[in-house]
Amino acid sequence: MMAFEEIRKSEIFNDFYRPMGLGYGAAVLPFNGAARHGVLSAHRGLRAENFSAAAVTLLRQVSPHVRRALQLQRQIARANAVAGGLSVALDHFRMAVILLDRQGIVIEFNAAAKALLDTPGCPLRLVAGRLTAVTSTNAADLSRAIAGVRTRSAEVAPPAVLRLPKPSGGVIGILVTPARGAIGVAYSSDGMVLLFISDPGQAQPSAPDWLMGQFGLSRTEADVAVRLFDGGRIEDIADARRVSQETVRVQVKHVLAKTDTRSQGQLIGLLSRSLGALRGSRR
Repeated sequence: MMAFEEIRKSEIFNDFYRPMGLGYGAAVLPFNGAARHGVLSAHRGLRAENFSAAAVTLLRQVSPHVRRALQLQRQIARANAVAGGLSVALDHFRMAVILLDRQGIVIEFNAAAKALLDTPGCPLRLVAGRLTAVTSTNAADLSRAIAGVRTRSAEVAPPAVLRLPKPSGGVIGILVTPARGAIGVAYSSDGMVLLFISDPGQAQPSAPDWLMGQFGLSRTEADVAVRLFDGGRIEDIADARRVSQETVRVQVKHVLAKTDTRSQGQLIGLLSRSLGALRGSRR
């Protein structure tokens, strides 16, 4: 509780509340934890009377109902995602995949991700619905990577690649990428993030399977992309696949479109980061 005379001297009152004609205020915190914070507030005009004790009591009584309503909203959204086939869709990926919402909270993860998180010595863990790392340094790196990808446009944001050491030795590779609109009908994917996690302790997908899962490429397009990344020329790829060079060029155009890249050079850079997460974890 703060006296109004003290509030009048504050910057937030003079820069924010006063220009809007707001005077007295009362607020409660429906959420006030390590993962989420939320404020429910009511305000009165500068010429109005202060809130009575009964009004403050009413606001406190309403707060748990607001908290419960927001919790139910999240649960309903999760149920809608499952009903829309999101859970089933993610289980088609052989690698571990985790989907985060705009606030960085885990919406869904597939069976491979659950198996990874349940493995003793896994450097990742779930805390209050958020994905984090066991060590503070790795947790900070993961948080920055997720925030950096989430705040940029999905059309231009390159994926971020992390390699987190495992206590038992070796590393896991994590590719952090915008959801790119391919996560089902139950959600708008704007601002959402997908994490593809490669662990050498689990069965690993091939490079084409990895690209098919991340970018929605067909098997042929993924094979062409891997061959390009490995230094193959259009004529070499055409000979190896026993198709015309024009066919390969069309397939390359499809790969560029699906990966939001505009040139083969841009594509190679993207594949370097993407396949680096897969191949780097095997070292």
